[in-house]
Amino acid sequence: MAVGDPIERCREDGYKDENIIVDVILCFSSVVDYEDWTLADSIFKDARNFYERRAQISDFYSAYEDLLRITRGYPKVDFRYAVAPTLPSPSKAFVPIFATHEEVEQEIKNGYYDGLRAIRDAHREHGSNWKETMKLLQEKAALSFKY
Repeated sequence: MAVGDPIERCREDGYKDENIIVDVILCFSSVVDYEDWTLADSIFKDARNFYERRAQISDFYSAYEDLLRITRGYPKVDFRYAVAPTLPSPSKAFVPIFATHEEVEQEIKNGYYDGLRAIRDAHREHGSNWKETMKLLQEKAALSFKY
């Protein structure tokens, strides 16, 4: 993720970090998420379920590691929104450049929906403060399930 260069450019133009706002669009090849478990949920899980959950959590934090690192590196910059895919890619091509016109149109619609969802969720849960969202993501990383 190359967010550092635009932030440095803003600094060169005389802006303080407190006045820099960054919106991030994350590009993943698939939907990256994991299921929340409660303590009650975990009682009825077997070894395979725990293995799959570990893999989901690992994939999630591997995907979001760059964003977490960047937000820690620029603590006063306002990372307002982060847009990530919530639907799988409609493209069936091995390389996205071979997607059909219809698949590209669907990708655009999905991205538009994801952008609106990111804005709605950020305002609903945290006002427009992405730092609070990142703090919650970091706390979620520390917890393997909810009590």
